[in-house]
Amino acid sequence: MQSERRRAARFQASLWVGIPEVAEDPGLAKCNISASGVLLATHCEVGPPGTVRVLRISTADQSASIDVMAQVVRLVAYEDIVKGRVIEGAAFEFLPAGDDQRRTLEDFVREAAEAELGTAGDSPVNRRFPAQLTEVGDADPEATVSALSVSDMVIETNWAVAVGETVRVEIQMPASQRVVRLSGRALEAKHISDGEGGALYRIEVGFGDWEAANDRDDSRVADAVTTLLAEATQRRPGSHQREGAHLSGTLSEVGLPSLLGFFELERTSGILCLERGAHTARIFVREGRIVDVECEADDASTTEALGGLLEWRDGAFEFQFQAVKRADSIGKTTSALLIDLARRHDEASRQA
Repeated sequence: MQSERRRAARFQASLWVGIPEVAEDPGLAKCNISASGVLLATHCEVGPPGTVRVLRISTADQSASIDVMAQVVRLVAYEDIVKGRVIEGAAFEFLPAGDDQRRTLEDFVREAAEAELGTAGDSPVNRRFPAQLTEVGDADPEATVSALSVSDMVIETNWAVAVGETVRVEIQMPASQRVVRLSGRALEAKHISDGEGGALYRIEVGFGDWEAANDRDDSRVADAVTTLLAEATQRRPGSHQREGAHLSGTLSEVGLPSLLGFFELERTSGILCLERGAHTARIFVREGRIVDVECEADDASTTEALGGLLEWRDGAFEFQFQAVKRADSIGKTTSALLIDLARRHDEASRQA
């Protein structure tokens, strides 16, 4: 299985998630979501890593929803003697098809974060990021914050902290680099390992009334959590664009225009292979631009061949990320090309 590379802080939220091709009805589930992707509990066979699905996601009160392409990047599964392989969860990376959908996705994640904080009041952000303990002696020991919510946080450090002891931590926000100072009291302290750096402890720190007692604006707990949630809505550049990686799926679920729009948004390079029955075709993409098309219609121009492929409503696709050195036989951006082909299709329909 592929390991997932997390590029944005995630927060927990109750969301309705549907996968039309593998589950008829959406289910309400606790998810970890950011503008880059979502980790959800599911028993559906969503496919191996690299499979592209359309996710239908709504907030718990169904006040906001979005349909977005996403690729499977990780599966949580176990072997059951009776049932065989059972899927317990899947991590998806979002593949927005164009700037408009990317902005819509960020707005949806922001609204989901605000709704979760408004209803639960304690939506934990799950991400490991570096911090420092302060006011513990001559040196400020390093620490790692592994979870943060409005009510508490979990840190790992080599410094032995006793239960009931005051803990002060400085955290650097991963995107803005802003420093946030938090204070609390150790609720639980556990020795978890010994290594070259010495003993390692996991400390649960409760905030309680410490936020009200602290008069520094940049040390408010709610502000720190809100900042991380805001950074979760900023989508980072894709990590899937590496030589040898691939995407695959069906054209009945994911339309060709959506795929091409995603490639343009991410400035992706590679070869898109299409197959429908006995018919095959290849579309060559360099930095998001379609540069050439190979298909069985030898007498058609590159643009005409692509127009014919856009009419495929079923079949399978596989995209291989790789360098493409072919000459550009089209000379247009993908957006301009798709608009031109749509105009030609409309003119042909009117004439018919």
